[in-house]
Amino acid sequence: MITIAGEALYDVFPKMGAAEASQIGLDAVTGGSPFNVACGLGRLGFAPRFFGGIAEGQMGDRQAEILTAAGVRADAIVRKPNLVPLMLIALAEDGQPTYSYYGQSTADVDITLEDLAVLPQLPSLLHLGSYSLVTPPLADTLATLVERLPADSLLTLDPNVRPMVDPDVEVWRRRLDPLYRRADIIKLSDEDIAFLAPGADPEAYARDLSTLTGAPVYLTLGHQGVTVIRGDRRQTIVAPQVEVVDTVGAGDSFQATLIAWASRPENAKALRARTAAFEALVDIAEAAVAVAARICAQRGPVIPAAGDLEAAISTRLFERFAHNR
Repeated sequence: MITIAGEALYDVFPKMGAAEASQIGLDAVTGGSPFNVACGLGRLGFAPRFFGGIAEGQMGDRQAEILTAAGVRADAIVRKPNLVPLMLIALAEDGQPTYSYYGQSTADVDITLEDLAVLPQLPSLLHLGSYSLVTPPLADTLATLVERLPADSLLTLDPNVRPMVDPDVEVWRRRLDPLYRRADIIKLSDEDIAFLAPGADPEAYARDLSTLTGAPVYLTLGHQGVTVIRGDRRQTIVAPQVEVVDTVGAGDSFQATLIAWASRPENAKALRARTAAFEALVDIAEAAVAVAARICAQRGPVIPAAGDLEAAISTRLFERFAHNR
């Protein structure tokens, strides 16, 4: 069973140009990196389970409804009486976002060790990412979940660093180190590395991390594409040229595509044993980049349903994960 664990929130986009000069409209969209990844996998037909805290009340109800409508299993959602977290997002002309987080004592981070009891079984594939890795008690709960994973279970990791949630780089480093060592696929952006290791060459950082862990590292470079790194081997995939509307959720759609491929039993076994063919790691990155480009060309992070993706990526690459549904 694929389990995606972490935060669910609302991305809030200011809408300028209201009728009254003193007014600013707000456009709220369900989001949060793990939430988006879960919805993406659900829409691709993989029926993942989402483990995380969602607020009680109307806004939390809507989050739960969207997960279910996307094909996500809702039996590990923990409803909480806390506030709903908000991420205010201002978009630059090139679609790049700037974030402001409103999330003190919110439902997403109030997940304790006792809440692990809602999981019917331990995951065969667990994905973790973003600020849920550093915000207690949720971060402590997820660290314990990783410790309890069976030896043959897969762990995929996307730090998706959010300094506005916790600006202390040492907290991020301390939390990430044991997760890196257990992870079977690591996705990092050049922006993540700029925060975690200021002044470091992103590719050298990713190469050292892959050498340390034996896991493939997918170094995402925004509109430049992605570099696939495993040990001393590397290959860059150039991103397709699209008219960018916004980039929110592009990395999450990339991650969902990787997980879809990794969940195939023979791929999971090879990744865990560190024997996956480098060519296969590159092939699925090509598909994931194409999916992410599709997301950049639309408003919001909603990954298209599986049948709608065949126009965006080649049949050969699509079949690498579509037939797993």
